[in-house]
Amino acid sequence: MCASGNVFGTSTFGWLNVNDSPTTTEELGRLSTLAPEIASALTRISSDLALVLDDAGVIQSVAAGSVGEEIDTQDWQGKKWAEIVPQGMRGKVEALLEEVRGKGMSRSREISLHDGRGHETLLAISAVRLGRSGPILAAGRNLQAITAIQQRFLRSQQEMEREYWSRRQHESRYQLLFQAATDAVLVVDPDDMRIVEGNAAAARVFGTPREAMVGGKLLLGFDELSRKLVEEFTRTALVTRKTLELRATVRGQELSLAFSPAPFREGSTLLVLIRLRDYNPDERGSGLVRRAVDFVTRTPDGVAITDDVGRITLANPALVALCKAQSAGNIEGRNLGDWLGQDAGEWQQILYEVRARGMCQREFLHWRDGPASDRKVAVSGVLLVDTDPESIGFTVRPCEGGDADSWLSKDSLGHSVERIVAQLGQVAAPHLLREAADTIERYLISVALMRSGQDASAAARLLGISEESFALRRQRLYQADRSGLGGEGGAS
Repeated sequence: MCASGNVFGTSTFGWLNVNDSPTTTEELGRLSTLAPEIASALTRISSDLALVLDDAGVIQSVAAGSVGEEIDTQDWQGKKWAEIVPQGMRGKVEALLEEVRGKGMSRSREISLHDGRGHETLLAISAVRLGRSGPILAAGRNLQAITAIQQRFLRSQQEMEREYWSRRQHESRYQLLFQAATDAVLVVDPDDMRIVEGNAAAARVFGTPREAMVGGKLLLGFDELSRKLVEEFTRTALVTRKTLELRATVRGQELSLAFSPAPFREGSTLLVLIRLRDYNPDERGSGLVRRAVDFVTRTPDGVAITDDVGRITLANPALVALCKAQSAGNIEGRNLGDWLGQDAGEWQQILYEVRARGMCQREFLHWRDGPASDRKVAVSGVLLVDTDPESIGFTVRPCEGGDADSWLSKDSLGHSVERIVAQLGQVAAPHLLREAADTIERYLISVALMRSGQDASAAARLLGISEESFALRRQRLYQADRSGLGGEGGAS
């Protein structure tokens, strides 16, 4: 509300046509002896307060209408008007008096008045002088009711904004957890478009075991029409970060993908972290939010967003249950490493790998949810470079029974066998048998490496073969995988 404007559009004295003509001044001068009566009449007709002041601004009489119910005006007579207003508004009073002395009438100003007991009220006050040397009549309309309405309106508006942003934040939290748990993520070398690392979701998109993707070319996972666009967009990501939505054919199936690349450095090497997300062009806004909320609240996998040192900022109900906490608030702010790994060194290594390579995956990691706990979990961590600041998304999946063979049989070997069986009648039996043999060999090598802590010598001993034979088998499978991303891959 403008401090100098008239909120009512017209002055309290709008019925007077005042100018400097002698006739008008003389007519108003005749009313000077009736100033107190005029003030009283004004409070009854059109104002809530009227003051009669002399030329020096001293109050001669007071006529209080509704204002008299809010503040005590009895001791105002004989005081200067400037004495009953706040210090910061005395300039307004002097300006109003100066204007009425010079022009005979002032425009409206918003001025607060107070009494000796600390009560205060805001009025829109204008003034008129009754004759050239007559008294000044100042009349005001109470703005407290208008101010109260404005304050209620502002409070309602602020509450609506708080609810809106709270809802938006709530939705963003669920969408971030949803993306951390479901997005296919690949780390790609932009120089030759080779895949440095990939997560299980990416393996599902391309229909190949995760180990098979490492070293393979990203473009081989897409149809020919999409390859040029994907390559150009990946290289462009080095200078800009934008999400591209494209329809691409992967494994003979046309998919709608949100392709989101972001560059980061591993030491002196520049890499691109690519997120692939299924999207439905017709599913926007609330539809996506509902899907995200439903997934995050129902998935049995624990999902967490942490800062770069592992402190939890967001967690889904499954992770809260894994931590045996009552609510997300009980674990947010704590380090995820309080539950993961045999010791702090193991957890620090996971964080280092995520920050350096863009992602890290561990199977059969110790989960510390109690003094006698021997629970094992599979953990996947992905760098979220598109958040500010950079965060890490973790998924924690309990291993059924803690048994390596049952875990891999369900998630790796079982998937590969299903894919081979699906080719019956389309591919000759000798080729399927060779592929099945390679798949089982790859599976055994993966299990041996996992059980030996990625120690090739120990893995060879577990398999009952020499280190040379072990290395040759790995190399043969790796070379076979490099020939194309679509086939089954070798152990890493």
